[in-house]
Amino acid sequence: MTSWLYQSVREKKGLAYSIYSTLVTQVDCGMIGIYAGCDMEKVEEVYNLIIKDLERLLEKGVSESEVELFKTQAKGSTLIGADDVDNRMTSIGVNEMVFTKYKPVDDIIAEIDRVSKDSVEQFIKQYLRMDRISGIIMGPQASKQVWFKTKFKKA
Repeated sequence: MTSWLYQSVREKKGLAYSIYSTLVTQVDCGMIGIYAGCDMEKVEEVYNLIIKDLERLLEKGVSESEVELFKTQAKGSTLIGADDVDNRMTSIGVNEMVFTKYKPVDDIIAEIDRVSKDSVEQFIKQYLRMDRISGIIMGPQASKQVWFKTKFKKA
């Protein structure tokens, strides 16, 4: 609820039922994803707001207070997740496969604490590539979104 996307698309404009971003990381690849659930006639406007927010992020970066807020949220989620048996087992499995060792929750919290405004902005500049954006529209009226097809022509 505190993200730029949520505020601009859902709160200010009321265009989406749900909107969020996610980071999917693997050992050798990853994906920055954005999901928005909205009425089909609002798809283009939602898309344009998402692009505007991404361009603003690339241009202006993030503030110290935003980084601190998200660090607090990440630490809270990590601590709450540590109490959930399924989450804990998944974490142990991922740690073993990726890092070949167990990572205690305290070590993860310490890693979150080391995140800085500069490291976030370095990540954004390195991995948020506007020239590599792709998209999917799903739903019974998806084929009528002709404008969308022109955005993602095969290279």
